[in-house]
Amino acid sequence: MTSTAQPVVSDRHWPQALRLIGGVWTLGLLLMMAGGLAEPDLFSPREAVRWTALAALGVILCAGAWRLAIALPENRRPGRIVVLGLVLALAWALHVTADLQTAGWLHPGEAPQGQVVSDNPLFALTMRLVITTNAVLYLALYGFFGMGATGLISVIETRERDRRLAEALAAASRAQLAALRFQLNPHFLFNTLNAIGSLVVTKRAKEAEAMIGKLSDFLRASLAADAEPFTPLEDELAVTQAYLDIEAERFRDRMRVVWDCPPELLRAMAPSFLLQPLVENAVKYAVSPALRPVTLRVAASREGEDLVLSVEDDGAGEVQTGPRPPGIGVGLNNVRERLALLYGARAALDAGANGEGFRAAVRFPLTWAERAAA
Repeated sequence: MTSTAQPVVSDRHWPQALRLIGGVWTLGLLLMMAGGLAEPDLFSPREAVRWTALAALGVILCAGAWRLAIALPENRRPGRIVVLGLVLALAWALHVTADLQTAGWLHPGEAPQGQVVSDNPLFALTMRLVITTNAVLYLALYGFFGMGATGLISVIETRERDRRLAEALAAASRAQLAALRFQLNPHFLFNTLNAIGSLVVTKRAKEAEAMIGKLSDFLRASLAADAEPFTPLEDELAVTQAYLDIEAERFRDRMRVVWDCPPELLRAMAPSFLLQPLVENAVKYAVSPALRPVTLRVAASREGEDLVLSVEDDGAGEVQTGPRPPGIGVGLNNVRERLALLYGARAALDAGANGEGFRAAVRFPLTWAERAAA
């Protein structure tokens, strides 16, 4: 399955990251300069150049750490923190090594200041690094950057989720209006009322009354739905069934609908009006031109931590031998856009030929209504 969703944290957030990195290492450079000025005998213009180069190295290493951190997807945040910590630890070691090496190049042949004598080689090495390099300062700066980067990524992701939710609320309202606009157009009403009229003329009053009731159910379900981005799957299936019941009266022996949804998934949450364009496509492009009976299958299943909803048909006879009309992509693109707004890269739409027929399936994270237990 594919998705067009963009990563939550990406290159467009570089300015914020660079401000953080620049601020950290500007502070680091000022502290190094202040330490040098505190010891006039050791301070020189060459030392100032060396400290500037070491600060620039810190900028480069932190920029690389940021790139690696944002390369991991949002749903792997613990792994991202571990990766960032390991990368910064390696960057600290490289920085301390660079400090030692540049000090040796700047003062060749000079014995390092502050020799430490100890029976423990590790302790002696540690103390030498503390005395002769800015190892402690680097540790503090990388730690500060790590905490700042983690917090910045968290803030960006929170803002992105809020933005997506706001856009999803608007998309849900548009989807509800679109469902009414596409279904309650003159053609749809003409076909439905014509079918009811035919039933009345042939004195099939009970069937006409049943179809009027189904039309009323569809209108009620469509108009009563709140403009929320999510709805229980039970309610989503009810709206879909109300629409398909009307179409079943129109096509009678040419359409059969099979529902496959485990009872335990009825309280799962799904994007509202998500199935509407999928079943519309199936009726319009598979059932309507068919020369033989067509079966539509609407299914829901759980795959790991995901909910999968699918609408598939078994084709429209000889009409199915050619490619589906271009118009079928409009509804699928709308579904794909809504999934991207609601779930980002965690959701996907897979649509294509399925034997002689066509299958469209959406996958997104499984969540539950408040009164249901996961």
